[in-house]
Amino acid sequence: TPVAGIALTEQDVPELFRLIKKIRRKLKIRSPLQQVLLTAQFQANLVCQPIYGPFGPQRYALQIGLPLLQGLSTKQLAAVLAHELGHMVHGHRLSANWIFFLRQAWEQIHRSLQSGHPWAKQWLAVFVARYEPYFSAYTRALARQQEFLADQASVRVAGKEDAADALVSLQLKA
Repeated sequence: TPVAGIALTEQDVPELFRLIKKIRRKLKIRSPLQQVLLTAQFQANLVCQPIYGPFGPQRYALQIGLPLLQGLSTKQLAAVLAHELGHMVHGHRLSANWIFFLRQAWEQIHRSLQSGHPWAKQWLAVFVARYEPYFSAYTRALARQQEFLADQASVRVAGKEDAADALVSLQLKA
């Protein structure tokens, strides 16, 4: 499925792409970032899509909300983007990529069930109701570790104070 958002190019927002390149260099990220997308949400989100399935290479898209761009300073934005791109740093580990992909897949299934698609409700509701709690419980520790590593990437790029300031600002403005 296509990732939501308006595709941005380096010609559209050169400053943003310079910031992303700087963060990628600092974090030594080799995996390509296929798209940078503008959304209406007050958040940034790295979307990981499998190319050939959960065990193969991944395609990455970075969603950035316009309210986020307007509401944060450059240093705060760098901290937030470093956190999101930090997921790519450790993405070369198969288990990390696999869990990241599967958690996103479960979220999509859950949204599909809530959005009212009759076929999804009929066929998946029983399966999701039965196995989702187990899946969430077993992967929670790995997901928390991924978030902690992404937070460390944010601190490496922006510094402790700016990373903390970005977290506080995100919470207050959200």
